[in-house]
Amino acid sequence: MIESGNLEVLVQEYTASVGNVNDWATVELALVEEHEWTPEAAARLVELVHRYGSFVLRNAAALALAVGIEDGNDGM
Repeated sequence: MIESGNLEVLVQEYTASVGNVNDWATVELALVEEHEWTPEAAARLVELVHRYGSFVLRNAAALALAVGIEDGNDGM
């Protein structure tokens, strides 16, 4: 099973770098420059946030952790 403790650390890191930013292009750039995402993956992550929000994504993360899926079918 994948460690769930990393999620809290990620929330803290993302809050520190993009928590007060309202420009999503700036968020994508910060993901690339500060968090080692590719531009394509950063855009996809922002799209998922907009589409599903924290409720669905939190439950998706919990399920993925429970069943041991880290990268998924898209390999991100």
